[in-house]
This record gives sequence, structure tokens and C-alpha cells, in this order.
Amino acid sequence: MLDAFAAIIKTLLYGALLSAAGTPLAAVSLRSPALVGARASRVMRLAAVLTIALSAIGSIVLFARLGGEFDAPTLGAVFASGPGAALALQVAGAMLLLTPVSDDTSGALWLASGALVVTASVAFNGHASAASMAAGIVAMIHVTAIAWWIGSLWLLRYVCQSAPPEEVAAVVKRFSKHAVLIVAVLVATGSGLIWTLIDFSKTPLMQPYEWMLVLKLVFVALALLIATYNKVRLTPWLATHPPTSQLLRMTIAVEMGVIACVLIVTAVLTTYFAPEMAPTPEAAS
Repeated sequence: MLDAFAAIIKTLLYGALLSAAGTPLAAVSLRSPALVGARASRVMRLAAVLTIALSAIGSIVLFARLGGEFDAPTLGAVFASGPGAALALQVAGAMLLLTPVSDDTSGALWLASGALVVTASVAFNGHASAASMAAGIVAMIHVTAIAWWIGSLWLLRYVCQSAPPEEVAAVVKRFSKHAVLIVAVLVATGSGLIWTLIDFSKTPLMQPYEWMLVLKLVFVALALLIATYNKVRLTPWLATHPPTSQLLRMTIAVEMGVIACVLIVTAVLTTYFAPEMAPTPEAAS
């Protein structure tokens, strides 16, 4: 029961954390007046509050899963190790996102710095950070790219609902331009993490961890296919056919649903499985 609850909390935390960090990063890069409106700000602030609350709940659940004893080893595992560092960074970054800022460049940069503090938490907790510090940094870059993508989808959805057609077309064009680089970063860092975490020499290769990873990659591929469709077909059409912004909103909603599936699988993967659980070739023999 605790493991299932931990997976649920992780899923919600991933969604809140990525939305909180991604919204200001997207706003800085997409440079649209519509993106700094009250509604977009509420998305970031609500996600930041949820990040703080869910981080705290996640720490309590971890404490309970480790036995719930108020002894030095248990408290150290929760607060004085990787999970503790991640908790501190998540809360500190979310607090930065909640501070009042001006609407100028300095305010945007302040929020972007808070977003990077939040995503830096990944470098200290998780399968990648357990492998090495270098893998943890790669994971941070990977998660920052994902955060930008999710934040951009939130803001694009808002722009499609409220902005004039010319503004929608301009923002979508900027998003498509940046998305090419972001996808390249996601593929490169994701491939690096797979190479680091998976022992391709073990027999048999496909263990529960690997099968869950394949499921996650299927959802990732589906999200990229939807994004490719948006870029290749919808974006050019949107420039000359503004009413298709409604169709763009629908595809964004579907893409966000697929990303939610990615987060669910990731939460299950990090809660129930680990790369080191797979038998080594020596153990298998």
C-alpha cells in the first residue's frame, strides 16, 4: 500500500515540478506578452505550491517506507542524503518561483533561475544520480528539457484560447523552432541515461526494469510523433488558417495526456524497480 501511495505522490510531484519549472523557462524563450498574463502566472504558482506540498509528503512516505523509526540511519536516509538534497532544492526553487517579481527581464531571469534550482534536484536523487554524478547532471539536463516542453504546452494551450490569431501563429512558430533543439537534447540525454543505467551484457537482457523502460519509451515516441505532426502539418497551416488553432488545442491536450502516461510509468519505474535489481550474468549462471 505504501509503495502504491508513493508512486501516486511521485506522479503528482513530477507533474507539478515540471509544470512549475517549465512555465517560466518557456515564457522566457517564447517571448510572448500573452504568456506573462495572470492565468499563466497562476499555473506556475499553483504548480510551485503543489511541488512544496508533494515534496514534503513524499519525504514522509519515504520515511514510512524505510520503517518509520526516528533513528539516525532512517532520518539520515531521508534528510541527509540524496532525497534530502532533492527535497531542499525542490522547496527552495519553488519558493523562488513564488516570490513577487517585476515583468521585466530581471524578473524573468529570476524565475528562470528558480526553475533551474528545481530541476537541479534530479541530479541528487534517482537512478541516474545513484550511478554517478555525471549521470545525475545528464538527468538534470534531460528533465530541464522536459520541463520546458511541458511548460510550453501549458502556455501554448493558453495562447490558443486567448490570443489573437497572429499572436498564436507567431508563438507557435517560435515554439517549433526551439522544439527542434529540445528534441535533440532529449534524445541525446535520454540515450546517454539508458546506456548508463542498462547493462547490455547481462543475460537475459529484458528484466522487469527494461520492460517498464520500453513502455515508457513507447509513450515518449508517441508524444514525439504528435509533436512532429504539429510542426510539419499544423504549424504551417496555422499561419494561413487561424481557425485551426482549435485543432492545435486538441492535439496539445492529447500530447499532454500522453506525457502524463510517461510520468505515471516513470513513477512506477522508480518506485518498484531499479536497474540493479536485474541479475548479473554471474548470478544468472
